[in-house]
Amino acid sequence: MESNKLSVVCKSLFFCYHGVSSIYTPFVPVLLSAAGGQQAEVGLVLALQPFLCMVCTPMLGMVADKIGRIVLLQGLIVCAAMIRLCILGTSTFIYASVLVVLSEICGNPIGAVLDSTVLDVLVDPASYGRHRLWGTIGYGAFAPLGGLVISSAGPSASVSLHAAGLLVLLSIVVLQIRGNSGRPPPAA
Repeated sequence: MESNKLSVVCKSLFFCYHGVSSIYTPFVPVLLSAAGGQQAEVGLVLALQPFLCMVCTPMLGMVADKIGRIVLLQGLIVCAAMIRLCILGTSTFIYASVLVVLSEICGNPIGAVLDSTVLDVLVDPASYGRHRLWGTIGYGAFAPLGGLVISSAGPSASVSLHAAGLLVLLSIVVLQIRGNSGRPPPAA
């Protein structure tokens, strides 16, 4: 049985990450169009993102093996938030596209690293599904907020909310997960 505090922390991580992702990810095409991108250009950028993530995510897995998942998770969250905040100052499609792609290289692997980090701290890995479910709840709860924000304040507001949400996620990781493993240390 998981400790109550650890269980709440893991569920909060999933809820927060997937919730703030729903405020940003579906609205990237709107953001790129607002920066002056034509349909074909926006499509090209969106097609490039998964390819780069497919190449970069396994490399970041090797980095995680060297420096630790929690350190990598913290670095990815900070990088994604900072790059996405830079998108707010963009005035051209090219600059916005470069920043969106760079932010995806940092932001996309957060989900995989978060999954493996939670699996590492859970006492009972079989309870993973009950914890991961909170990501789905977070996505569903926050997605309408993203739509409302964009319709009332424009696409840049979703970037601001997303970056703020990533910083909340970072604070949960730093304050609650770092050095907290529910499993006993491996036998020597």
